[in-house]
Amino acid sequence: MMQTKDDGIITLMPYFTRMAERITPLIDLNLEECKLTCLGIKILLQVLSSFKKPLNSLRIGDNNLGSEVGVQLGKFICTGIKELHFHDIGINSSCFVEAQEQITGEVKLVFINIRGNPGGVGAAKFISKLIVLAPELIKIDASYNVLPAEAVPIISSSLEIAKGNLQHLDLTGNALCSQPASIAMLKKYVVDGHIDIVLPVASLTTQFPYDDDP
Repeated sequence: MMQTKDDGIITLMPYFTRMAERITPLIDLNLEECKLTCLGIKILLQVLSSFKKPLNSLRIGDNNLGSEVGVQLGKFICTGIKELHFHDIGINSSCFVEAQEQITGEVKLVFINIRGNPGGVGAAKFISKLIVLAPELIKIDASYNVLPAEAVPIISSSLEIAKGNLQHLDLTGNALCSQPASIAMLKKYVVDGHIDIVLPVASLTTQFPYDDDP
């Protein structure tokens, strides 16, 4: 019988365990479009979290993981990972809430890609938490996450108090900016905070780069 992709990952666990003991272990790991499931990713994240030196980047996007990996993702973010891609994996609002609840102190993220998940308000809370607790975070891709209008004050509140280096926030394909008031609220942080925010306007993507106009 052919090995499933999860079986393949499980077979590699002894290798990953040995790498965990090395001073210079794996740096980047790309497992996108590998037909992994929730079980395989849970096992993988548990082992990767034991590395003495954390991964620089992990890509697990385009796998059908469902909404039972929130706790593991949140804990993994706290290990020191700098770049994390889990776009198009099917996690929902409650999963994002579970993930953000695990993040209780500063994390090292520089770039995170959560594009194409039905994240809703939970994704907004997750984004808000990272904006505050990831001072080195430069870029967030939160496009097509089913973010509703209620997400605007949630995200805006974190932009108000954050003292990090966020430069780019992609909100393309979300309904949160369907109202002029929402656009105005977010554009305030573009002008005041030198942040590029990509917003959908009238079904088109409009970018508001920093400028000197009020």
